Amino acid sequence: MPIIQKICFKPVLTGRIQKVCYSAVAKAGLLPKPFLEDSDSIQFLERMNRHPSFLADMLEQEWSDVWPMHRQFNPYLVPLPLRMGVTQKYCAPPDKFGNLELMKVQNFLHLTPPAVKKHCAALKKFCTPFPEELRSQQDFEREFPLQSHTVDYVVAGKTPRNPDARVVTKTIRLCNLPLDHHARLKLTRLAGEERFNRDTDILTLKVDRCPVRKQNNDFANYLLTALYFESWKTESWEKGGKTGYSDGYLWWEDSPSFQNVKNLSISWESPQVDTYREAVADLKSEPGKPGKMTEERNTAINNYKSSVLKLLNLPALE
Repeated sequence: MPIIQKICFKPVLTGRIQKVCYSAVAKAGLLPKPFLEDSDSIQFLERMNRHPSFLADMLEQEWSDVWPMHRQFNPYLVPLPLRMGVTQKYCAPPDKFGNLELMKVQNFLHLTPPAVKKHCAALKKFCTPFPEELRSQQDFEREFPLQSHTVDYVVAGKTPRNPDARVVTKTIRLCNLPLDHHARLKLTRLAGEERFNRDTDILTLKVDRCPVRKQNNDFANYLLTALYFESWKTESWEKGGKTGYSDGYLWWEDSPSFQNVKNLSISWESPQVDTYREAVADLKSEPGKPGKMTEERNTAINNYKSSVLKLLNLPALE
């Protein structure tokens, strides 16, 4: 029967070569048998001796000095028996010498934990102490109301660039902006309901139109600036309009209830006016589906009834 022989080499750091010959018959394979060294193994040892940096001399140096920055893979500088590539039958994957697969992929050999610690220690002298006044999340948001969010992607491909890394998202609470009721309502309408969350009072701007992250960041800043200054402008056609309750806000000065109290000639500092204003706000902005009586709606109606009776100085209804 014909015999097929495939020879594989397995280098180790001690300089020894374990050479194994795999013998196979047509369908059944045999156990590997030891094979004597020949001229190929001797040439491999000579190649290792010509590059002593691969041996013990490399281990005595600081790795951050040998590989200080990002670079292409060099098999004579990495003291590791790395293998990568298509595995042939009865053989180990190709070694690192002359391996194009190891040279194509991105490596992070310059970002070892000791190297990162060394870089941080070098940059520490340029840093300032963290401010003691910023103790809570509310302090951070008060001093830095605008937040920018970006994502960096790490991939093992032909290029380290990812198109999704250009997306920039900026968030800000409208309560941190100096806005009156007209400017606030106009800003939310210009931005759109899908960008403003009424529950958290957060405005979100997500920009991905430009091909570069810096361009998207500048465009997001421009959008926020334009929204702020446009919201303070009052056009001629806006002066005759009234604020509707469907917007989710109740402006007391623009409501008919305010005009009714104004016609009664009652002191604005009286507690009855404050109770009536709170009852009107609760009734107009109470949750629930229209036309469906709930416990919250029933409570709001009763509070509104009692506030009106106190405002008009009428006895309670039985």
